[in-house]
Amino acid sequence: SRNARIQLFKPGQSNATTVAGSGAPGTFTFIKPIAVILDSDGYLFIVDSGNNCIIRSGRSGFYCLFGCTNQSGSASNQLHNPQSLSFDSYGNLYVADSANQRIQKFILATNSCGISYNLPKFCSNATWNPNATTVVNSTSIGIYSFGLFVNNNNTLYVSAYMTNTILVWLEGSASPQTYNSSDLNLPGVIFVTINGTVYVYNNGDGRIVIWVQNGAGSSTSAMAVNYVCYGIFVDIEDNIYCSMSTAHRVIQKLFSNIPHATTAVAGNGTAGSGPYMLNLPRGIFVDINFNLYIADCGNNRIQLLQSGYTNMRTVVGNGSNETITFNCPTSVVLDADGYLFIVDSNNQRIIGSSANGYRCIVGCTNASRSAPNLLSQPWSLSFDSYGNIYVNDYGNSRLQKFLLISNSCNDVIVYDDTSTSIITLNITTTTSYQNSGQSTSSIFLPTCSTPLSIGSNCNTSASICDIRQPCQNNSTCLNDNTTIRGYNCNCLPGFNGTECQYDYRICQLRTCSYNGICYQSSNTTFTCSCNEEWQGVHCEIRINYCKNITCYNQGVCQSLSSNYTCLCITENYSGRYCQIKSGKIVTLERVSKSFGYIAIIFLISTALFIITMDILKYYFGIDPIRKRLQSRRRVKKTKVVPVVQKIYYKSSLKKRPINSVVLIEETNI
Repeated sequence: SRNARIQLFKPGQSNATTVAGSGAPGTFTFIKPIAVILDSDGYLFIVDSGNNCIIRSGRSGFYCLFGCTNQSGSASNQLHNPQSLSFDSYGNLYVADSANQRIQKFILATNSCGISYNLPKFCSNATWNPNATTVVNSTSIGIYSFGLFVNNNNTLYVSAYMTNTILVWLEGSASPQTYNSSDLNLPGVIFVTINGTVYVYNNGDGRIVIWVQNGAGSSTSAMAVNYVCYGIFVDIEDNIYCSMSTAHRVIQKLFSNIPHATTAVAGNGTAGSGPYMLNLPRGIFVDINFNLYIADCGNNRIQLLQSGYTNMRTVVGNGSNETITFNCPTSVVLDADGYLFIVDSNNQRIIGSSANGYRCIVGCTNASRSAPNLLSQPWSLSFDSYGNIYVNDYGNSRLQKFLLISNSCNDVIVYDDTSTSIITLNITTTTSYQNSGQSTSSIFLPTCSTPLSIGSNCNTSASICDIRQPCQNNSTCLNDNTTIRGYNCNCLPGFNGTECQYDYRICQLRTCSYNGICYQSSNTTFTCSCNEEWQGVHCEIRINYCKNITCYNQGVCQSLSSNYTCLCITENYSGRYCQIKSGKIVTLERVSKSFGYIAIIFLISTALFIITMDILKYYFGIDPIRKRLQSRRRVKKTKVVPVVQKIYYKSSLKKRPINSVVLIEETNI
């Protein structure tokens, strides 16, 4: 206790090991640890009497469990000099709260280590309908939408960037529930936990916000980041991951870290292709074993950072043994067997893996269009519990749903095409698939006069460059029989690889955000020409056009697209800055001013009169009203005293004498 640490004495050893507290960096700073117990996994629960709190350890480290206000007290969430603790069989925690003279019971609220997303199990020959159904269009989500999540209840969550809202479709519902909050500011990528808590990245203020569905909905800030999060994930221990593409790294905020500090878990902040480097990472996925998968867009590969390791390894893509190539993968998810499903954004397709390897499953024409079977710059994907695939088709401002149509491991796939032609250098084989599933074949020998031509009309070039067209990214294919492949690719500047499949250009598709134009200024630097309403190195900061604008007459400034406007409080004001007043207001102001001027003149005149009279009287000895005052005084002195006469009559039954007397009483007033 006095050493503020937890010591472990192993059997047969006299020297202890410090497992927590002073001398064990990265654990916790205790003041007076007084009791410790373990759970079934060997994690510690510690009573820190000096800090009036209960500390626990987990896979992510140490964090405060109860009494985390840093103040002693008697409230239900506070402790005062706690002494010991114990569990019951249900996981509830009992604490001896000494100074409060009570035993506190903290009830276990949740103990679920489950996952909120779907991990369907697929057979190696699973197929999806190539024609998608549009479940959400631009009318609902606007022209920009980055956030997509389907939880294990098949509830669909979509962030609407332009309207600062989160749209939620319950399974089977045609209309969404709309949630908004003052904390939502250009919401982007999202993640939903097992208890329905939504983590959303705000592009407008650079924060990850926790949004809790509790009726009206409430939100709090989870962490602030310095760069745009292109992907977020919350693992089963509620640790938050953010893929900062332009910073070339993935950061993590531990659930146990109360001050919201973050650490880099992948990438060193410099673009590169080494085992410890990333180049414009996008989507991320963390499995239940805490292995981190990263869609490394700039390196055209999927990286895996295994739990406990510092270097990554390439699972598929550039630098792996797999033959499939990518062009800016932006999202990666896993199925129940750990097979990968990848959004190959610039190739406009979805790639899936199985025991048979990697294959294209959606958008396999490599064309960017708006047809139901095509995609345009797809951003992310998510499974529902039935194995259907939801794709955020960013370029088309819509959300597509590809239905799983076959997932039987014993099925034989029958092609819908009426015929498929396979051309080789020596023979041509045509195989026709009938509705019954049977096929007929015909084989014929070429009759062309030169081996450089093939086909039924000898009008097809037999060169490998013409048949395979292996060179990518507008490179030039040169036939070369001296090489093993039989050809060479002459790459354009910024591309390399045997087939020019690797794009190392400084200016990538999303180097400049929000439709900014990237200009390469050197081999290592670039400049973004931003649209009028955006600024920053990558055009990631929205311009506040109201920053230096003053609206008059209590008008309120509102930013618009590349402009601003002043909202006037009533129709009596108008103009760019609400500076123009209506005739009614002008007339009222003039009348008001006139009355004001009259009142001021009256007050000034009265004051001048009084001052003038005082000056004449006390300075010059002239008193214009002296005679009048003296006259009033004299009149008052000579004034006749008023008399009230009261006359009393006396009478009797007898006849009054002629000379009877009348008494008169005079009374002075």
